[in-house]
Amino acid sequence: MKTISLWQPWASAIAAGLKTIETRSWPTKYRGQLAIHAAKRDTQEEKDFWLDNVLESDFRELYGHAFLTVGIQKYSDLPHGAIVAICEIYSCLPTEALVGGEIANEVEKEWGNFSPLRYGWQLRNIEPLAIPVPCIGRQGFFDWDQP
Repeated sequence: MKTISLWQPWASAIAAGLKTIETRSWPTKYRGQLAIHAAKRDTQEEKDFWLDNVLESDFRELYGHAFLTVGIQKYSDLPHGAIVAICEIYSCLPTEALVGGEIANEVEKEWGNFSPLRYGWQLRNIEPLAIPVPCIGRQGFFDWDQP
């Protein structure tokens, strides 16, 4: 299955249903099932994002509830080096079309980089894994053999 690595907490935000648009600097023609991999990377930058955008956000109650649905109460609960969800890419549009067309709501805007000249991969049928599956990540798309 095609797989993409994301840093935390963005990978788990997809699993929790908060993030349905993955923004990238490159477009994709791929459509179909996609595994979401939480990278091993764990830096102060990600911890600061959690503090500023999850704990201090206007949407903190929504975020707290959504993360609880996937077993995450605090930053240290975020899985790393594992597949956390399966979803489907069904569209890829320039970010200008997503923001200008009001597809990207305020929650999506907090979780993505909608700067000009970027692309939004639209995701649906997001299924979080009850137990994250350990996996070594890679850059770009990579293939994962689902157990």
